Amino acid sequence: MNLVGNKATLKTSGIRKPLLNLSVGLILLFLTALFLIAGELISRLVIGNAAPSHKIFPEFSRAIYKTAEFDCVVHINRYGFRGTENRLLPGQVVVIGDSFVFGWGVSDDETWPTKLQDDLSKTGTPLKVYNLGRPGADPEDYLDIARAYVPVLRPRVLLVSLLQAGDLVQLLQRRSRKIESHDDVSVTRSISRTVEEGFPAIIAVARSIQHPTIMATSTWEADVRFRIQHSAFFKLFNERMAMLPPDIRTLTETGNINPAIIAGAAEDPREFIAPYEEPEASWLEERLTRIVDALKSLVEANGGTLVLLSMPRGEYFSSETRENHGRMGFELPPLRFNKPDEFAANIAAKSHVKAILLAQKLELRDDLNKIWYALDSHPTKYGNEVLEKYIFEAMLSVMAQGHDQ
Repeated sequence: MNLVGNKATLKTSGIRKPLLNLSVGLILLFLTALFLIAGELISRLVIGNAAPSHKIFPEFSRAIYKTAEFDCVVHINRYGFRGTENRLLPGQVVVIGDSFVFGWGVSDDETWPTKLQDDLSKTGTPLKVYNLGRPGADPEDYLDIARAYVPVLRPRVLLVSLLQAGDLVQLLQRRSRKIESHDDVSVTRSISRTVEEGFPAIIAVARSIQHPTIMATSTWEADVRFRIQHSAFFKLFNERMAMLPPDIRTLTETGNINPAIIAGAAEDPREFIAPYEEPEASWLEERLTRIVDALKSLVEANGGTLVLLSMPRGEYFSSETRENHGRMGFELPPLRFNKPDEFAANIAAKSHVKAILLAQKLELRDDLNKIWYALDSHPTKYGNEVLEKYIFEAMLSVMAQGHDQ
């Protein structure tokens, strides 16, 4: 009996052992899958709750901007940049730039980064697009913003917009004012540091984002009044105001034209030409190349690709924007002035990154008056749509090349 019983036990054990091994294997497989899923969820949760140490704007802030040309509402998300995101994902598209990226004069759903996200969502590789634009920012600021956000967002593509003329002028102003900048392109100042001396109106309006009911017009009106009341300190501005055509002067005094534009015409009327002439051009090329190299190293260290965008300005095209800015006192180059795109392309070539150039395509259009606000000069709602279509086309090429590598 004992022998039979032992044999039966052994026979039963022989059957159970494979079943037991199979069960353990299935359990291990299940646990492995569970851990992988949990890891992905934790990764997403971490970035979803992460926030950079230096935010571009106060979180959850809101502002309303209204002039004769536009009426829009701006929302800042919990992460300190424009948009309504309540969760972030790694491996997306991040756009850094100034007000031309931010979407000055258009609503949240009308900015070209938002439109770019809409179009990318319809492709085989849908991606989010995070808008890290900040009005009044320059390439030094772009690097600061990237250092704060890129390690958190780990983008697949970092698209940096270089505003034609404007970004270069601000770098020259930094040099002339001897503002401390990145020594050997290292961090020596925080994002919150702004170019208040050169662009008080832009910075004042940018700061108004902290207050949900501040209107841009009241800020601009106050700025103009202050400059007029203290004419001894703003001599060039007041001299330019006295020479403005009556309609431009009235619009400026009533807060419908950014006084920083008039100040720019007074202090540097050749700002659309001078940065592309020697000796400034060589210094700017060297300085900007170092910044772009630092941006490239940063994004590649986080698994992404850097792309430069040469942001077109209406002043370089046959448009009402060009006509009005000439009336404001700017000296403008001849039409088909290709130096801005050539400059950006040269920087990109030196840093071995791709550049998106739009000027030649825009020159062929017959709707240029609709692309930029005639007075303010930022892209209109329609202009954001036009620019986005070209940028989207270029981005598809960038991502296809990245996939092939």
